[in-house]
Order: sequence, then structure tokens, then C-alpha cells
Amino acid sequence: MSTFVLNHLKPYDALTKFVETRPLQGKTVLITGAGRGVGEHIARAMASAGSSRIGIVGRDKTRIEAARDRFTAAFPSAKFEAFSADITDEDAFVAIFAAFGVPGVLINNAGHFPDTEPFIQQDLKSWWSGFEINILGTANVTQKFLQALAASPRAGGEAGERAVVLNVSSMAAHMRFPLVAWSGYNGSKMGQARIFESLRFEHPDVRFVNIHPGQIESDGFAASGAPLPPGGMTDGGMAGQFYAWAATKEADFLSGRFAWAEWDIEELKAKKGEILEKDLLLMTGVFYGDKLILLSLAKNPNKNVNSGKKFVIDAERERIKERREAKQREEGQGPQEVEELPGAGPSKLKKAAGRVTKRSNPDGNRQTGRSQSGMAWRQPSSFLPPSLQHFPP
Repeated sequence: MSTFVLNHLKPYDALTKFVETRPLQGKTVLITGAGRGVGEHIARAMASAGSSRIGIVGRDKTRIEAARDRFTAAFPSAKFEAFSADITDEDAFVAIFAAFGVPGVLINNAGHFPDTEPFIQQDLKSWWSGFEINILGTANVTQKFLQALAASPRAGGEAGERAVVLNVSSMAAHMRFPLVAWSGYNGSKMGQARIFESLRFEHPDVRFVNIHPGQIESDGFAASGAPLPPGGMTDGGMAGQFYAWAATKEADFLSGRFAWAEWDIEELKAKKGEILEKDLLLMTGVFYGDKLILLSLAKNPNKNVNSGKKFVIDAERERIKERREAKQREEGQGPQEVEELPGAGPSKLKKAAGRVTKRSNPDGNRQTGRSQSGMAWRQPSSFLPPSLQHFPP
């Protein structure tokens, strides 16, 4: 199995030097689950990258305030503000965004590993808590953020820039994970990631990115019972740096996609054109062909357009234009006229869908290609770094 790009388990020059340029100066950041583990690594990286105001949220008041004091001592030029709240509490997050303001970057890190034993023996209320926290809780934080964003200008002098929502996901969301007692975590993380792929089309003014942080030493990793990877654990500091990079304009092309914090940022940037053209790095490995979504909308105009969702068409048109322009730049071509897809009638869209189908992958191989519906896909296991390729197919 091949990897998408070069993988790192330790800090490396390109990423470290980028963070040292302090690219997040003037940015405000809010991080859930920031009192320890992955959240603490991300908070430290955001401060190192120049963010001067960082909100940290945790359920345990004593722990989150202790984390605030540690961070303040380590990064005296940054202001850390601590909030104690459960991410499923709607009123609490309305109050947090009212008190903190609307950050330019929201990082959904808080999560839960609910599986304590095989599914047949699992208490289902306990098992379901993974969905309540990982899906409902994350959705609550994100919805309250989007509502606050719509009502008020963002803090930190970020007018005119896209807000950023980074979701701390897991490789468990998109790969076969052959371990016992993981169904609740796998299922909830899969649902969580799909939400952010979908929100991209409802909110084209916001960049949503799912990111697997790697296998980092933490209470969560210990609770999972996962075996130590043969290649070693992922350095938490490096993972935090990747999230800092993902919050900058350089990573704008990852909107709506799934990335790994272990991936080399230079190689990832070099694949920008391919990612946009082939619609890669999607959690399910399956997504819209160039015009199939528009064909669907054309068949149901009252349901999808007259109900106030015309922005879906506009967002898709911009996505297609962006992909074509990226390809033209790669080929050294000048800008060319782009077909006005949403204005085309159903017959033209059907023809377009037919052209996509002709690009399908007839032999059904398990590499990057297109399905018979014209959808771009990539075998999820091709995302795996060498340290994890020992799992059976």
C-alpha cells in the first residue's frame, strides 16, 4: 500500500520553520478539550505560531484553569482564557462565544472513547455516549460558533478572511480497524467527519477540515487499548504544529477534506492541483463528480433552490471553477471560459454526467479512480503511514 505523501512521526524543518514565522499573529483561537493530551499540544502550537488570544475549554474546572496557568507561564505574550463546560451544553457555549467573542479559528478536540468491552457485552447507554459527545457535542459547539459568526464580526482583526473550523478526527473514521471493542468510537467518529464534509457546502465562507492527529500518548490512547505502532508514536508537538499550519491560508485547499497531521506539508501542497482536480482526501473516499450534484438539483428545483439553498449551486460552481483553474495553471494555460453549469438545462447536465461516467475506472482496481457514477474515490487504506500498514486488508 502506498502512502499519499511522506509521513513524519517527529518534528521536521519545513513545518517547524513555518510555525516559527508566527503565521497566526492577530488570530484568535478557541479549543475544546484543551486541558491535556492532544488539546494541550494544539494550544501550545497555536501560541508558538503567534496567536495572541486563545480560549481553552474543558469539563473539569480545576484542570482547565491549571492548564491556563501552565500555558500563560510558557507563552507570556499570549492571553489564555479558560472556560469550564461540557460540549453538549448548548447554553454554556452560547455564553462562551458571548464572553470570548467569535474566534477566527475553532478547534473541536473534545471527544470520548466509549467502548469498554465487545459490543455484545457493552452497556448500550454507555456505548451511545460516544455518539452524544463525539457527534452531538461537536455539532453543538460548531452550530453555536456558526450562529455567533453570523450575528457578529469576528474578533482579532480577521475581517475578509474565511473562518476556520478544524476537527480533531481519527483514522478510525475512514479505515478498517480490526480491533475488538471499537464500534462506538469508529461509528461516532465516522459520523462526525461526515458532518464537516457536508457543512462545507452550507457555509462556503468557512473552511472545515478533518484532521487525524496521529497516535499520540494520551489518556484517550491508553483507554482505547490500541497496540503500540511498530514505527513508534506520533510526536504531539509535531501534530500540534500541523494544526497550526492547517489554520493558515496555505491550507485553504483542504476545505471539506480529511488530512493526517503526520503528512509532509510541502508534498501535500505540491499535490494541491491533483487534490482539487480529482476530489481527493474525502473521509468516505466517495464524493460528487463535477456536475452530478447539479443534475440532482436540476431534477428537484423546488426542493433544493426555492427553499433557500441556492448557495449550494453557487458553491459547487465555484468549486468546479477553482479545480479547472488549478489544472490550467499546472498546464501553463491561461484562464478559459468556464461553462455556466447552474444555468444549464437538465439535458446538458445529463450529457455532462455521461462524460464523467466515461472517465470511470472499468477494471475496478483499488487505486485512485472514478466509479461508474463519476465519483472520485481513493482506497482508504492508501492513507496509511508505514507504521500502520501491518493491519490485515
